Amino acid sequence: ARAILELPGVWYYAARVLGFVKLLSVEV
Repeated sequence: ARAILELPGVWYYAARVLGFVKLLSVEV
């Protein structure tokens, strides 16, 4: 499970998702 958290791609994807959610919350 820790190996997944060590992948840079996972953090990059999570950051994009969080940013997308923030945009939605701002628009709504």
